[in-house]
Amino acid sequence: MNKKYLRTNSEFFLPSFLNFTRIKDLKRLNRYLINIHQAVNFEEITLELSKCISDIFVHEFFGLAVQDKDKLMVWIEPSVFKARIESIVRKDFSFDGDLEIHSINSSKTGFLEENSLEKSLLGKEFYGTNFKAKLYILPGKKIIGKYHGEIISDMVTGLENAVSSFIKMKSLEDAASIDFLTGCYNRREFNLKLEGQFSFCRRYEKDFSLVMFDIDYFKKINDTYGHDSGDQILKEISGRIKKMIRTEDSLFRYGGEEFAVILPGTEESKAAVLADRLREEIAAQPFIIDNHPVFVTSSFGVSSFARAKTSEELVKNTDKLLYRAKNSGRNKVMPKVLRLYKQVAK
Repeated sequence: MNKKYLRTNSEFFLPSFLNFTRIKDLKRLNRYLINIHQAVNFEEITLELSKCISDIFVHEFFGLAVQDKDKLMVWIEPSVFKARIESIVRKDFSFDGDLEIHSINSSKTGFLEENSLEKSLLGKEFYGTNFKAKLYILPGKKIIGKYHGEIISDMVTGLENAVSSFIKMKSLEDAASIDFLTGCYNRREFNLKLEGQFSFCRRYEKDFSLVMFDIDYFKKINDTYGHDSGDQILKEISGRIKKMIRTEDSLFRYGGEEFAVILPGTEESKAAVLADRLREEIAAQPFIIDNHPVFVTSSFGVSSFARAKTSEELVKNTDKLLYRAKNSGRNKVMPKVLRLYKQVAK
């Protein structure tokens, strides 16, 4: 009698438990999809997606690959599988160009062997009119019901809509936010992106840095060689800087001969090191004007999100450092890179 009772009770309990778990997971999914649709950049999209998958599947590995035109971007967690996932993504997308691989959470580590990754990896493709993408998941816990497949399908549908809307919106924004002379973002877009980055870092407790630089004696260049030559130098400087920064970094023409670079996920000391490399790149190679070499220098200011309470304060701090570099002899980075190295060493 007892055995029969236990068997009947078990038969009743398991479906009830699975239904309760299903409802709970669907509520979680809905909450994260709302956040994904409100995301302002791919970094925020992938962070929310990573947390969603972690809550529902306790993932051992998660990856998202998005191909937009001739660019293929990949976000992964953990980064230990970077080489292996690159091979998988290239094969899946038949892509042999430069791959942009971003680590979502550098603190997360993986313990699986690489051959286990490909063997157990779940992959789900999705498309839009302007992109192709694939979601990769290696669940950390056993999938206990058919509804998990439904959750992945709902997740991909929501993700497809979010990515499609984001890429379309970004294309429209880019058309209205590009400086026609240099091809980098304009001042209006700088204000929008800076405010968005500030909100993002507050929400997720991340850091970012702002670099601002100004071409030294630019009025003298215009007076000596003419405004067309000055415009040529501005365009070439923009091209040099773009080659030295990451895809997730943003270059802006702040005004006249002044530029700004937003560096997500970059602390001040590393931003200062990059700024010094940019300074050297501008100063090292001459600009050819009317078949004559013209050497140009620039002065830099660097500050981080951690040092400011508002985006306006961050700009003011960085601008002050830029003019300190100018007033102390030009062709410098402020704060000085060596001083920051010593602070990091301590």
